[in-house]
Amino acid sequence: MPPNVHFRTCTTEDIPAFKRLNSLLLPIPYPESFYREILEDSLTNNITLLATWLDDPSTIGKEKGRLVGAIRCRLFAHSLDSPALHSSAPDEKPMLYLSTLVLLSPYRSHGIAAQMLHLLIVRAIEQYGIGSVGAHVWEANTEGLEWYAKRGFRDVGREEGYYRRLKPSGVVVVRREVGVGDLLGK
Repeated sequence: MPPNVHFRTCTTEDIPAFKRLNSLLLPIPYPESFYREILEDSLTNNITLLATWLDDPSTIGKEKGRLVGAIRCRLFAHSLDSPALHSSAPDEKPMLYLSTLVLLSPYRSHGIAAQMLHLLIVRAIEQYGIGSVGAHVWEANTEGLEWYAKRGFRDVGREEGYYRRLKPSGVVVVRREVGVGDLLGK
């Protein structure tokens, strides 16, 4: 991990940059309520993580840095609108759902997104007892699908028409179980 990278929670001042990042990298816009929930709901804020880049690593903690990546999650108790994401086990643990995961391309291949995901998984295991992580990935996002596969996510389903305004409109539903290995920094 480059020493220039700093991970932190999202604040009111970060929302404009977060919106720009999502609009630049994601195929659909997110409503104001998506960002407002990060600030107003303590659980959502706790499972949202920003990655900033500081040209001078010695300024970490003194400067905010340039926002280069973010993960915004939700916590699902058992089931979702997407049947493929939840298991039928009666003792199913909560799932950390990745609503958005973005990283500017010049900062990829440094392990930044993987580290953000790891930090959130550990936090969600320790604080909320999650048993899995899941996401919907646009079927045309081959880079994203490969990224998830390299991190142990399985293709557990497909949903056609998920993105009504995109062609193709389907998503691949990915999920992976979490465990002790995640806590050990596997």
